Amino acid sequence: MVNNYPAAGLKPSQMNLGIGFYGRVPKRAVEPGIDWTKADAQNNPVTQPYFGPQQIALFASLGL
Repeated sequence: MVNNYPAAGLKPSQMNLGIGFYGRVPKRAVEPGIDWTKADAQNNPVTQPYFGPQQIALFASLGL
């Protein structure tokens, strides 16, 4: 499904796929100095998805 975003002309910043998600690798997974034993959702809240006409048309075309 991620491969369809570029086809729909969406920029990565418009995808809103969670915490710093781009491509298929979560950005935070490749950042040094993160203590994965602590929950830091307060400091890094998950982005709230906003679906505009482009996204709605994309989901409709995917049958979602």
